[in-house]
Amino acid sequence: MDGRPSLGEREGWPARLEGLCLEGMAQGGEAVARYRGRVVFVQGGVAGDVVAARLVQARSRYARAVVEGIQVPSPERTSPRCPLFGRCGGCSWQHIAPPAQLRFKRAIVEEQCRFLGGIPDPPVAPVLGMEDPWGYRHTAELHVSPEGQAGFHAAGSRVVVPLAACPVLVPPLEQLLPELQRLLPTVIGKALPQAVVLRYSRAEQRVLVLLVGGSLEAARELA
Repeated sequence: MDGRPSLGEREGWPARLEGLCLEGMAQGGEAVARYRGRVVFVQGGVAGDVVAARLVQARSRYARAVVEGIQVPSPERTSPRCPLFGRCGGCSWQHIAPPAQLRFKRAIVEEQCRFLGGIPDPPVAPVLGMEDPWGYRHTAELHVSPEGQAGFHAAGSRVVVPLAACPVLVPPLEQLLPELQRLLPTVIGKALPQAVVLRYSRAEQRVLVLLVGGSLEAARELA
């Protein structure tokens, strides 16, 4: 102990919240709870969970926390398909069952209309879901680490989480990932690109690979 106050102590927050009941979902996939009348946004939670959470940000009116233990799981909670979920910041809803995702997203739009638009009873229609909620994303901007690894940033940081697969990408893009990871390290020392943008056209059945930054020499080799 060095005598300095812990995170949130000056604002009256404990460092760890036990038995926190998560009441709803916020835009971006954080769960929402209340502690002594103040809002807590909880990463990794699902509305209906009771959790132990660790504070990562504290303000006078709200705080942010991450789930450290699930004491009572929500009936809407499910197992993420991707093993990188929770580390990779590419998506944030995989731990929630798809039908519940639609209900939560509708509720988020309703709340935003009430809070920001001043509409007391917003006429928001039910969200239209997908028959298969996987393999739909046709654009991906992957960041490149100094070691030549491509991936999305970890949630809340600039650390690159390398991707060998991604179940939300359309198959033609997902199939490029192993070859991309193999090739990028071969041009280290020739000014690697800072990012690689992958785009797929269903109409033309073609893939575009856009290299952002880096040297012309590295781009030619990768092409």
